[in-house]
Amino acid sequence: MSVFTSFWIGLAVNLDNFLIGMNFGIQNRRLSPAANLFLSLTSGFFAIIPAALSKWLFSSFSDIAETVGAGLMIFYGLCCLKHACDPAPDSPALPDAVPFLQAFRQFFFLGVLLAVNCIPPAISAGAFLLSPPAIGFFCFLFSFLSLGLGNLLGRRLPGCPLSRVLPHLSALLLILIGYVQFWLG
Repeated sequence: MSVFTSFWIGLAVNLDNFLIGMNFGIQNRRLSPAANLFLSLTSGFFAIIPAALSKWLFSSFSDIAETVGAGLMIFYGLCCLKHACDPAPDSPALPDAVPFLQAFRQFFFLGVLLAVNCIPPAISAGAFLLSPPAIGFFCFLFSFLSLGLGNLLGRRLPGCPLSRVLPHLSALLLILIGYVQFWLG
């Protein structure tokens, strides 16, 4: 069950990365595999650390850990759903051709921005006592896939209607994961 839940959490928190990649593609900006790898590794790192700390903290309170984790997941999903229903701000821009150090700083900042949404679900996953490496791996994997596929699709299909549905789907998936964990836990 741990790998299954980790899989769905990794997918849910990275659906918005698909939109970011698509936005880059629509702007005709190619996301290189190296840049995608860097951004995705940042997401994986930002997921594994809070999951490990949360698991360590809640392992001594295992009788309430799953309830707390489910509550956190549902709360975060509801916050994401509220945000998805609000008018969307512009997504972060890819750095143009700039010197390496400046580009690195911009990609690091972008990576942190994209990875921040992994933190609350990772804390919840730790409270569920799920495997932090599995959470980190699936956050990395789905970030890499969603950014890359979104960028490819954005360059091929500008104005795709999928961009309006994915934030809502991501939030509903997080709420569903929390609900299922609450009743199974």
